Amino acid sequence: MSKQSRLAWRCRRGTRELDQLLQRFLQSEFDLLSIEQQQIFEQFLDETDPDIYNWITGQTALADNTYRFLIARLGNLHSA
Repeated sequence: MSKQSRLAWRCRRGTRELDQLLQRFLQSEFDLLSIEQQQIFEQFLDETDPDIYNWITGQTALADNTYRFLIARLGNLHSA
């Protein structure tokens, strides 16, 4: 299984909205990330769905800056 296929599977989440958003990000943004940012995205996918959704929608603030660039890009896709 290719890395892209593996990540596409990991982007499948419990809610359709989050599913679609992460899939869209993977298709349109992932290849534009640095290797380090790609690794952070993979780490990000280990987070819980409620945390990811709340960070993207701004309902919960991030505890640190690790995911800040992802949240900004995902937020842009979410509002588009």
